[in-house]
Amino acid sequence: MNHLISLHQRLLITSVTVLFVALASVSMDWWRQRDVSPVSTAAMAIMWLLLASNAIIGGLMAPQAPQLSGLHILYGGLIFGPALVMWYLQRGLPISQRARFWFFALVVTAVLIHRVVATG
Repeated sequence: MNHLISLHQRLLITSVTVLFVALASVSMDWWRQRDVSPVSTAAMAIMWLLLASNAIIGGLMAPQAPQLSGLHILYGGLIFGPALVMWYLQRGLPISQRARFWFFALVVTAVLIHRVVATG
């Protein structure tokens, strides 16, 4: 159990670090008024994969901590639901506005991750 908790915490730290790398990369794309670069896309993909693996680890730990399983389900839906909606909505945007869109989408994701960490 302690190994899973340690892995859960390390994955969270890594995913937040990659989130801020993606945020910096997207902000540079926005500042240069260009489309989202391949570096930004790769960083966002890695971030979502890390968050997904962290959610799976949290799901494996849920039977040992039933009081936290509801929060993991709620915040997992709040993080992954909007991600799919954001991906769908960005397809209709002009190329010059996609980086701005993803900047604010990543800020919202950072706020949601902060709430997950703050509540348990």
